[in-house]
Amino acid sequence: MPDREDRALSLSMRHVHSSFALLVLLTSLASCPGEPAPPHGRSSAAGGAQPTGHLLRIVALKLRDRTSSAEQVVRLTRTRMRGLILGLLKELKGYLVDLGGSPRGRDAYSLTAHLELQSQVGSERGKASVLVSLELRPLDQGPDAPGFLRNGLSEKVYRVQKLQSLETLYLDLLRSAAGELLRQMSTERRLRTAPPAVLVHAISSSRLQELDQGWTDRVDPWQPMAIAGLLTALGDVGIPAAMTALIMGRSTPDTGVGSSADVREMAIKAAAFRKLREAVPQILAVLSRERRQRVRDLCLGALAEIRDPVAVAPLVRYARQGDLRRLRKVIGVVGVIGGKEARAFLEITADGHDDEEIQKLARETLERLERQ
Repeated sequence: MPDREDRALSLSMRHVHSSFALLVLLTSLASCPGEPAPPHGRSSAAGGAQPTGHLLRIVALKLRDRTSSAEQVVRLTRTRMRGLILGLLKELKGYLVDLGGSPRGRDAYSLTAHLELQSQVGSERGKASVLVSLELRPLDQGPDAPGFLRNGLSEKVYRVQKLQSLETLYLDLLRSAAGELLRQMSTERRLRTAPPAVLVHAISSSRLQELDQGWTDRVDPWQPMAIAGLLTALGDVGIPAAMTALIMGRSTPDTGVGSSADVREMAIKAAAFRKLREAVPQILAVLSRERRQRVRDLCLGALAEIRDPVAVAPLVRYARQGDLRRLRKVIGVVGVIGGKEARAFLEITADGHDDEEIQKLARETLERLERQ
């Protein structure tokens, strides 16, 4: 059986051909974090959709079962799986189920769920796995309007003789995987539309706080895979493009059930989407104190996307405190940001650094910057 990252990636790549269009900034959606949520399941009024504030109004739900016949040790009917997804939407914050309602309005979305059940059974133990890919698309904002795409894997090893119900086990795994992804998408949407102060607070504290109510919401998004490896594979010259791809989530399907990623990482991505200069000081603060390479790369990518010249001087100091690998990344980011300080740094590095490869990279980056 292929390892789970390969299977998650395979599932993701079959359905993300439009992810570049889906994962652009939602600039025009309203955000009302302090507004009380209307009752779940409320239908839109005749002649137009009811205003739902920060809620995602689900007016269409499509379910596609990708389970192969060889893997299907248990059959979950579409009706059963659809009912489970609908139940989650009604339970979770941030969603309003309005199937068949008006597709008009910026809060109207369709949800497509791709599900794949996997199994591996031995003489004593078995392993059940559920792959889930969820796609939220706005219905009234044009074909290229941004949406949300999330992929995840949930699995469990069990003793064959002690298992009471294989169907119940798969339903629990499906509920766990889909519920987590829906929570992530709701939180991501709120971060993309929240006031700048809320986003800055989320970067600083890893919490998304409703300031008026003192309520906090923390989620554990599943860790995007191969961030450092993707940066390395694309090479030094490709670092800015690689970072942008990582920020936008275009080529990093989520896999596993790691708890290291949190609201802070989602907020940094949202700041990059929005090119939010107010968030630059907090992103720089996280960059300077964070030990995890994945988060540091995310901060660098966000700064490259926001392109605030204020970040250049702190980035130069950050580069001088690290090794050549760090310097290469900073050269790429500074080359994207541009400005007088960036040019001065690149010129000094190209003329005076001890390493010839670093000199060459700085010179090429400076030439590219001049052409732009």
